[in-house]
Amino acid sequence: CFIDFRDFNTFDEMYDFLKNMSPEQYMKYLSSIRNFLNSKKAHKLSMDVWINTLKKSILRLNVN
Repeated sequence: CFIDFRDFNTFDEMYDFLKNMSPEQYMKYLSSIRNFLNSKKAHKLSMDVWINTLKKSILRLNVN
């Protein structure tokens, strides 16, 4: 569900990949994205987790 720019040498190379992607491949990416967002793995990227991580970091700074 993720296209990593590091897999390409240039922006043009990545653009060509995206531009020439088959409809089937595009739909597979969409399905993978949907599956990921509906999984427990996506929770790690939620706003709640981000806020809690930020709060913990701020509290640790205040202790030191």
